[in-house]
Amino acid sequence: MKRVGTVLLVVAVVGGVASAQEMKAAWSDGLKFSSEDKAFVVRVGGRILTDVAIAGDVAGAAAEEGTEVRAARLTLTGLINGNVEFKAEYDFAAAGNEGSKKTVEYVDPEGNAKTVSAVTKADEVSIKDLYVGITGLPVGTLRIGHLYEPMFIDNMTSTKYMTFLEAVLPVDAFSPVRNTGVLLSQTALAGGAMTCEAGVFKDTADGQRQGKGGWSCGGRVTGEAWRSGANVVQVGASVSLRDALDDTVSHKPRPEHHLLPSLVGASVPASGERLYGVESAAALGSAHVTAEYLAAVVDTRRPAGPDANLSGYYVQLGYFVTGESRPLKEGTWQRVRPARSFGKGSGAVELKARYSTVDLSDAAFQGGSEDNIGLGANWYLNPNTILLLDVTRIRATKADGGDVGGTVGALRCQVDF
Repeated sequence: MKRVGTVLLVVAVVGGVASAQEMKAAWSDGLKFSSEDKAFVVRVGGRILTDVAIAGDVAGAAAEEGTEVRAARLTLTGLINGNVEFKAEYDFAAAGNEGSKKTVEYVDPEGNAKTVSAVTKADEVSIKDLYVGITGLPVGTLRIGHLYEPMFIDNMTSTKYMTFLEAVLPVDAFSPVRNTGVLLSQTALAGGAMTCEAGVFKDTADGQRQGKGGWSCGGRVTGEAWRSGANVVQVGASVSLRDALDDTVSHKPRPEHHLLPSLVGASVPASGERLYGVESAAALGSAHVTAEYLAAVVDTRRPAGPDANLSGYYVQLGYFVTGESRPLKEGTWQRVRPARSFGKGSGAVELKARYSTVDLSDAAFQGGSEDNIGLGANWYLNPNTILLLDVTRIRATKADGGDVGGTVGALRCQVDF
């Protein structure tokens, strides 16, 4: 409840500042207040993501229906005096969400029967982005706080603009997601055709975790190999050198559906790891494609033994049958805008497919492997409202050699502002 009170206090302060600065209100994919000279800007936004899923005999469980409020966020962003930015984003999806329930029975790699329930806590509000930045520096923009580590295009693209419901399998396996640290970012060439981000972080999860080690440094570089209007081909690379938190490295990806437990993965004693990624993405008319190869080299502390080399890759395709295109700019995918929103037209309809694989078994790290095939369609009613349908075929091999798998269908209703 303390976090809820903090958010409400910030909202009240924003209202006071908007009045004191004689800021004008407008709608720009969300509520925006700005001064006449644009030196002071405040945006109030948020997102609601509600999921329904049916899992057919995944991990030994009978087909069941599951529902989840995947996200219910409130976001405040702004600019102070033209050169200080801020962002505060909280997720209320875990606060009082007693309706989000899913129970799955499965057998773990040791042969023990397990039951996993996705019932969330009734008193929890989680921190997402929470940082302050200084813009206009000779070296770019400096941000300090709780934010994404710069790794992989699928990780850096906002969940508001994702083609599938969840992060792809290898990105979920290897991405450090958000942590607390210092990030320096710079764009170069016309229209941000080249981006460079680098930072130092402490593994803090929701901003409050404490433990031994957990420091990392790394960065991501992207560049446009070719552009002609909205058609663009982009390439990039990421690297992260990581000190293990509490002398443990863990990689346990979910099978591209949040209501299901991890089917593969492991946690092992380790001093640290190195993460690498190479990526390519292209927007060509109504089609778009993304491909990434990711790898982790884990120092498993084995006397005179080899490091564990883990890896994964994916290819993702999309095509707008209604003629729209998916914007690719400054290193990430951006918001899709239907040519004619529903009510004045049909909205935008997108067909999609992806293949993903991850191998988490090498040396002392024995986590198994998994291959997924996903198909689906998205209906963009307007720039802020989407219905997403995913059907995923899952095939996993556990560390003991046993195979599990199945098919999952999921529907999401998404609104952001």
